[in-house]
Amino acid sequence: MNTRELFSNISKDIMFEFDKTKKIGHLRCQFGYNRQIANQFIPFESMDKKVKEYQIDLKRVNEVCNIIQFEWIQNYLNIEKLCVSSKDASNMKETNYFLRDGNVNYWIRLNPFGVQQYNCYIHLYHL
Repeated sequence: MNTRELFSNISKDIMFEFDKTKKIGHLRCQFGYNRQIANQFIPFESMDKKVKEYQIDLKRVNEVCNIIQFEWIQNYLNIEKLCVSSKDASNMKETNYFLRDGNVNYWIRLNPFGVQQYNCYIHLYHL
């Protein structure tokens, strides 16, 4: 799936059931004072076992996460744009997006609450 197709498959509609036993881990991102993104991946228990058992391509997962962070979101201002819940730009709230790519489900949680907090979480689940 190319970048354009990936973007077109990101949806606000929930595409899967949230099951803690299927969670692989999550990536959390924030934009600091210098507006540069900083991120950290937090693996869940049994991640290695799940990756092997469900044949998860970690290279592809990394690629998709990079596309989400660096091409779709890009910067904090885009998070604000993606989280506007009404025509009044001051009415922003946490917004969720979902994506399925291969045998991995992505829950993208955007938080437009300032540059010193985590602004994006990408939760990863196997099918």
